[in-house]
Amino acid sequence: MKPEQQQSNHDGSITYLLGEINAGKNEVRQQLFSHIYEELRLIAQSRIRSERKTPADGEVSDLVNDAYLRLREKSFRNRKHLFGCYALVMRNILTDRNRRNMSLRRGGRLPHFSIEDSSIPDLSSNTTINHLEEIELFDKLKSMNSEAAEVFELRLFGGIALRDISEILGQTENDTR
Repeated sequence: MKPEQQQSNHDGSITYLLGEINAGKNEVRQQLFSHIYEELRLIAQSRIRSERKTPADGEVSDLVNDAYLRLREKSFRNRKHLFGCYALVMRNILTDRNRRNMSLRRGGRLPHFSIEDSSIPDLSSNTTINHLEEIELFDKLKSMNSEAAEVFELRLFGGIALRDISEILGQTENDTR
């Protein structure tokens, strides 16, 4: 392979584009977003599906676009940081939406429990927990084990497969289980 062909293969990589942005070439931001857009749609679709059976028309795109608007000026250290930030922002957007939908003036009731509470649903059964319960459990896990919380966040909130999480985190797949 000629050096110019090899260089052109790297020009579109996430790592290359992040390097260009970090070097001050902000015009590359749109190219990066275009490059990762489909991956972000899969993450958003997975997250929405975990709350409901089927996302509404346009909801996946709205979530990705909202996340982009919140992160468009942010710099990312690497691929892991990029997808971690997008997963976190998508989670926060969905949490805000759920809280708004469940607000007391609309008749909602938010359950509260502690990690030590025996009334926590048995996750091994067919019992489902709502998004806000997931957030509360995640926050407790994060305070107890930040590495496990990072894997949990990318898997549950980001919808990323374990093999991809291991690549993002620079670990073997067995380390992420």
